[in-house]
Amino acid sequence: MLALFVDIIIIFFLPLQLIYAGSMLAALVVVFLVIQASIPWIKELSIAIIYTSGILLPSVYNHIELRTSHYILISQFLVTAFINLLIFSWIDTRSDRHDGLNSIVKHAGKKTTSLIIWSMILVQFFLTASQILKGEVVKASLIILFMTMLLLLVFKKRQSAETNDTYRFLGDAVFMLPLIYML
Repeated sequence: MLALFVDIIIIFFLPLQLIYAGSMLAALVVVFLVIQASIPWIKELSIAIIYTSGILLPSVYNHIELRTSHYILISQFLVTAFINLLIFSWIDTRSDRHDGLNSIVKHAGKKTTSLIIWSMILVQFFLTASQILKGEVVKASLIILFMTMLLLLVFKKRQSAETNDTYRFLGDAVFMLPLIYML
């Protein structure tokens, strides 16, 4: 209730263009919810794209000039969100099947999903290396790589992390690490 109250107050201080952009993103979420039943394998990637878009919305609204290194950084964040969702789907496979929910793991299998996870980790290393070579946004890039490595640890220790939904706490907490950039 408190969060809803604060949100209602804050909305009056937001620029109209940002509210419009947020509404467009909300419409995209509705479209995703409608089509996900007919195209079940897109769930994780779609959610990663929508999540990344939501995180970027205020920056894009403020017309921050984006350079190539920023687009690579955005790609790194998207890849990390995608890896996170793949790991969650991997661990939740049994409950997703029980609840009739779709996931890439349910349709592609654990072996293929594992291959996708490892491929995305390699992509992350490649993107980080390119950022280091460019010498731009290196700190931010390394923080995102660290996030990915923590998610890899969750994936490697998934049996023990599965108890009490520890993996969810750790997987979600990883996304607080960019606050380090502010230090």
